[in-house]
Amino acid sequence: MSTTVLTPDTKGPKVLGDLVESIAGAILIDSRLNLDEVWKVFKPLLSPIVTPDKLELPPSRELMELCDSLGYFIKEHFTADGDIVRAELKLQLEDVL
Repeated sequence: MSTTVLTPDTKGPKVLGDLVESIAGAILIDSRLNLDEVWKVFKPLLSPIVTPDKLELPPSRELMELCDSLGYFIKEHFTADGDIVRAELKLQLEDVL
């Protein structure tokens, strides 16, 4: 089985971008510059792609951002034992030192 690792630097083939651009341009010209027609074709093709509004934060980051917005402090302590990693989070509430 082959696996591909995608990183922020991963780029698709230029020819694929050129092909999509050409198809969008052809639809735009055929529809007499009607962008709604172009989106009618492309939205179903693009909808499976992850967008910021579809993206869910990992639970740990969601907790960190929530505590930060409420002014709570978190102290983290991590220990590793072989393949097991244990994370201990201590939360300091507003009035507790």
